[in-house]
Amino acid sequence: MKEPSLPRHITVVGGPGAMGRHAVRQIVGLENVATIVLADIDLEKAERFAAEIGPRAAAAHLDARDTQRLDELFSQTDIVVNVMGPFAVFGKAILQAAIRNGCHYIDIDDDWEATVDAFELDAEAKAAGVTALIGMGMSPGVTNLLAVLAAGELDSVARIYTGWSLAGTGSVHEPEYDSSAGTAAVAHWILQCSGQVEAWRHGKRTMVTPLEARNIDFPNVGIQKVYSVGHPEPVTLPRKFPGLQESLNLMSGPDWMFDAVREIAAKFDTGTLTLDEAVAAVGHIERPKDPAATPREQLPGGWALAEGTKDGQPAQASAHLSAHPPFKMGGSTGYPLAVGVGMLIDGLVTETGVVTPEEVIDPVAFFDRLALITEPARKGASDLVVLGK
Repeated sequence: MKEPSLPRHITVVGGPGAMGRHAVRQIVGLENVATIVLADIDLEKAERFAAEIGPRAAAAHLDARDTQRLDELFSQTDIVVNVMGPFAVFGKAILQAAIRNGCHYIDIDDDWEATVDAFELDAEAKAAGVTALIGMGMSPGVTNLLAVLAAGELDSVARIYTGWSLAGTGSVHEPEYDSSAGTAAVAHWILQCSGQVEAWRHGKRTMVTPLEARNIDFPNVGIQKVYSVGHPEPVTLPRKFPGLQESLNLMSGPDWMFDAVREIAAKFDTGTLTLDEAVAAVGHIERPKDPAATPREQLPGGWALAEGTKDGQPAQASAHLSAHPPFKMGGSTGYPLAVGVGMLIDGLVTETGVVTPEEVIDPVAFFDRLALITEPARKGASDLVVLGK
């Protein structure tokens, strides 16, 4: 493992992308950052973004399938920040290259299969003295740390649910960088809503069918209908809470949207639609004319709900944010990633191996930092995180 003196040299794989841009704009303002290399297959876009960031940024061409090129870039790097999806395709190779070159690593992996693959590299990362922090975005990431705070309100925890609202998944289109807005996120959504996905039920890993509807009783909100989706949280949270009986990642939104996506995902499963065709089909889902078909969202944009016992009685506790980073999904994902990078640089994350936010990050310290860059800004974790019982 390279142990350079500060400041650090950082390579951001996919830096000019929709998630990466918001992370980079925050990372460049961190103390002890010497240089940022924006690595992307589209060199012209990377150069344009590097010019925006300023003299500490440089652009580099990278095809993530080129192992030799990965080694060339990472051999000059202290920290690899990976924001390039789909992680099921590229995540493992980029993580392997980071470990091979002794670089610390942090990403926004939101694919449950890629998360399972990443854990297979834990021993290699430990042997190399590398910290590989995976899933440091909004979901997973913020939701995992909210789960830690919610669970901390109980004496024992049997079930943890994390969730997010479709209302918060929009993108801010920047035409100078984006040829289209949101297609990668929609492709990810189709993949996580099709086939079988991993969840945690009856105290063990279980494959389930996504988009199953269920009701949850959310503190201060009441009974709400939600839908299951494939995501890393049910894969990783049982590592932090080994006594869990159930963990699921859940979405909220209008029934008509989930009904339509379920049909599209089924056609993708059978091969009737390609992934690109399925993405296009989602874009053509028609919103019902009746406003009653799309009731106002009651659940927060991102949340965690823990169920168990308190003082010997059944109890539950929830956690969500009172404010969010700006720029919709890009900021909500990129800003937490930048906070994670800052904590890694500052020596607040020291465990080696493949690790997750809930395992190695102090949630109060994290939310103290995130609070300063939400919109509106908050004073600290106690002002940002809303706990419900």
